[in-house]
Amino acid sequence: MSSSEPTSSLPEANGASTPPPAVAGPTEVSAASRKDSPLPEMPAVRRTGRKLDGATMPSRQQQWLAAHPRPRSWIAWLPLAVGVALGIGSPLLRSLLSPLAPWGLRLVFPFVQLLGLHEIGMSDELTRTLPQLMLYLQFPLEGLLARNSLNRGLSVASALGQIIFLHLIGALALWLVSMATLG
Repeated sequence: MSSSEPTSSLPEANGASTPPPAVAGPTEVSAASRKDSPLPEMPAVRRTGRKLDGATMPSRQQQWLAAHPRPRSWIAWLPLAVGVALGIGSPLLRSLLSPLAPWGLRLVFPFVQLLGLHEIGMSDELTRTLPQLMLYLQFPLEGLLARNSLNRGLSVASALGQIIFLHLIGALALWLVSMATLG
């Protein structure tokens, strides 16, 4: 380096260097202030979710979990417990709903009815076995669905709405199959 080259490109006033202008963030830098800056022009900084000092900000999921802590007691498992209790009592519930046949059974046990149909292409052995298995498993599986929905932050009404929607879709499928077999 030769002695004629300046050692610093920063302007000095009376021997003291002036600090660079304070910039609040990468989005607030104007084109005029970039021209006045002694630093070379740099490409625009994309939003990366990081602070300017290098520390990472928490993700949206971490922020949500901090604001909505998950229940750590037995209450979190209550939907599954109710589902298991209903699953154990489902043969009794089926016999109580038999006077409302066929639509009472189709609305409460649509998946049991669907698995018992020969029209869906299963063998005779499966159409005898799977409905009996589904009779006991339907409500515990719905309890797991409700538990997962509640853990994701949905309300109880939304979790029940999902289960009712599944029952209505199953009843619609049964209605479509029954209309196809009549015609």
